[in-house]
Amino acid sequence: MTAPAPSNRRRWLAPGIALALGAVTLWVYWPVRHHAFINYDDPVYITENRHVQGGISRPGLAWAFFNLHGEHTYWHPLTWVSHMLDCQLFGLNPGPHHLVNVAFHIANALLVLLLLNRMTGAFWRSAMVAGLFALHPVQVDTVAWVAERKNVLSTFFGLLSLWAYTRYAKVQSRESEVRSHEAEVRGPRSEGRRQKAEGRIRLPSSIFYLLSLCCFALGLMCKPALVTFPCLLLLLDFWPLRRFAWARDFAPDRSRRRQSAQLSAAGKIGADCRRPQSLASAPKAVRAGAAGGCRVPTASLHLLLWEKIPLFVMAAAAAFITIAGHRELRAVGGSGLLWQWRVANALVSYVRYLGKTFWPSHLAVFYPHPGAWPAGVVDGSALVLLAVSGWVIWRARQAPYLVTGWLWFLGVLVPMIGIIQAGAQAMADRFAYVPLIGLFIMVVWGLAEWATRGPRGEVVLGAAGVLALGGCVALTCRHVSYWQNTVTLFEHALQVTSNNSCAHFTLGNELADQGKTREAMEHWETALKIEPEFAVIHGRIASSLCEQGDFAGAIAHYRRTLQIDPDQAEALNNLAWLLASCPHAAFRNGPEAVRLASRACELTGYTKPLLIGTLAAAQAEVGDFPTAIATAERAVARASALGLEDIAAKNRELIQLYRRGQPFHEKKGVE
Repeated sequence: MTAPAPSNRRRWLAPGIALALGAVTLWVYWPVRHHAFINYDDPVYITENRHVQGGISRPGLAWAFFNLHGEHTYWHPLTWVSHMLDCQLFGLNPGPHHLVNVAFHIANALLVLLLLNRMTGAFWRSAMVAGLFALHPVQVDTVAWVAERKNVLSTFFGLLSLWAYTRYAKVQSRESEVRSHEAEVRGPRSEGRRQKAEGRIRLPSSIFYLLSLCCFALGLMCKPALVTFPCLLLLLDFWPLRRFAWARDFAPDRSRRRQSAQLSAAGKIGADCRRPQSLASAPKAVRAGAAGGCRVPTASLHLLLWEKIPLFVMAAAAAFITIAGHRELRAVGGSGLLWQWRVANALVSYVRYLGKTFWPSHLAVFYPHPGAWPAGVVDGSALVLLAVSGWVIWRARQAPYLVTGWLWFLGVLVPMIGIIQAGAQAMADRFAYVPLIGLFIMVVWGLAEWATRGPRGEVVLGAAGVLALGGCVALTCRHVSYWQNTVTLFEHALQVTSNNSCAHFTLGNELADQGKTREAMEHWETALKIEPEFAVIHGRIASSLCEQGDFAGAIAHYRRTLQIDPDQAEALNNLAWLLASCPHAAFRNGPEAVRLASRACELTGYTKPLLIGTLAAAQAEVGDFPTAIATAERAVARASALGLEDIAAKNRELIQLYRRGQPFHEKKGVE
């Protein structure tokens, strides 16, 4: 039997590596099919979101696309549509929801491989970066958490946008250089005749440009963190696309120089790669390496900026919508943190992300914000960032990939680094999902350049790469196991972090839902010792005390909640309901209940039928039954319009009670 030709083996190499990468990634994350939803963000996105649970419907799509924000999160309509489709197909079975995340993650890893290979022509380096991206344990938060569908989905469209932009740049280069040279050598119509003879007509560059814009817009509708991608395209223009006019003299990497020399010796390409006799008719490997070893047509900075104006406009619009939505939700501004604390935390977090990339230990779903970092830690972090930045700039001419990789890491993290604080976390592993690609490029390309200097360097590097991926697989498998359910996840977070009030609070919520009230109260009380001004915990304790019949304690905690956050609509509503309908007359206070319920309805624009119904009960408690009936009818109409038939039915019952001149009093607890 005749051995297959080397070209045939190479033809099947790339698909084989891609298939192996996908298979290993699927195997690593396969256990998530048995994992539960997490009682942290998953309720907001899926398990307690009636819009999402209704599946794909006209009202659901209208809610997703035409609301500035959801109940507790910002505008990302395609993410909502994705969750709606999952609920329509799988219901609330968490396994398939998890596996959809895994599928998108695998697709993203393959897109990283395809993108880098197309831009650089360095297949093995691209494969190593894709492998690290797919299997690094820091990525587990994004993949194993259903609520992070927005991350994998936005990355999918973002990488497609980068791929389309790369195709645009390559086709534009071919149009401007190859065709013009063919006109000199063979006549203006020869290229068209040659393409027709080959049976393929290449798409114009404008098609890929428009495709890049469309994918970018879709990505922004999944998660606004892609706002930095127009700047990322400028980085890619510098390296590896080399579209900057002033970057013409920057050295290509060693593998490209060696490939160009070999091809030149074989007579496949001109020595300086500036004027090939026919680049379009050159072998595919030569064309793929043009960006790395050849000089392609370049442009000035203002022209490169001009072509990205539509992307900057879309990014600015997404940023405006997101900030406006967060302001309405009162979820932006710094969470009481001084601006210098936020800047200091950003510097420290950059270095912490670096540390977790190279030594991924003590990974947690939530890292508590320390407030003010020690001055020595902040100064040391700033020095590390300045030192690395200075080094990559110094090496820019010989190793331009260092600049692209480092600025990729720094720049893509900017929206999530905490300067504009949204949430109480200091950092989050899920924020590093895309930025890590830049660090992987730096490391892989840098080590590959070093390996070409020695006779056995590539063998040593290959062995080291296999060991690194093997270590990532082992660590990722271990970290995936912590995501089985809320208890295992947040117990692990408490083991690897300190003063984590959020972990105690969430774990307490889960234990309370399981009926373990005593254990839940212990965690809530611990959280309050760590953060006495944690308003939501006071509200949760108040609800639990009310269910146990401790109305005095519940009222005290509700009042404490409102002292910390006077405009928390949920606490206003719950306290108003308790003061209006408490089974013990000693705790009822109708006038205060009316005031609190009115404030809750004003804060929510009289859009929530549950809160409107509470106001009606408060009005009935003070004896204003005509107004109570009108308010309850308004609650019924609003609930019916939203499809909340249980709330509508309850208010219809209360209307009959109010018509008899009777207020509503609970027999026990709070509704």
